[in-house]
Amino acid sequence: MGWLAFGVVYSIGYAIVGWLMRGQPAAWSWFRAIALLIPPMMGAGVVFARRQTWRGCQWLFWATIALGAVGFSVVGSVFAATLLKVRSRDVLLPVILYPLLVPLFVAGTKCTAALVAPIPNFDAAWYWIEFLGIYDAAFLVLSIWIFESLVIE
Repeated sequence: MGWLAFGVVYSIGYAIVGWLMRGQPAAWSWFRAIALLIPPMMGAGVVFARRQTWRGCQWLFWATIALGAVGFSVVGSVFAATLLKVRSRDVLLPVILYPLLVPLFVAGTKCTAALVAPIPNFDAAWYWIEFLGIYDAAFLVLSIWIFESLVIE
């Protein structure tokens, strides 16, 4: 519950500071750059704090992040390229993309939750990492398969 509260407070603080800095573009760009580094650094902090509990299994946490990023990139790139010549692509991309990304978000969240629990559940984490790997592989194969038709048309 503490992480959820931190996320809510962080989001509200980000919105308030953004509203207050709306007239200062140079300071706003620095604030955005620093604010975007805080969530990954929190992940590194969790790994550092749990290093004794995890006993060499930190790679599961980093594998979750890497597989999630790869899946998000592959799915987003494929469907952005698919909708490149469509007039309403700005509206259509989120409508198509978000339902396809929900399994990725759920798997990443479940895996991270299994790892950061007071007693880490490595079996559940491994299950979700396998799911992320299969999901990424399926969309990577799909993207390679349809790439030629996207480029030709």
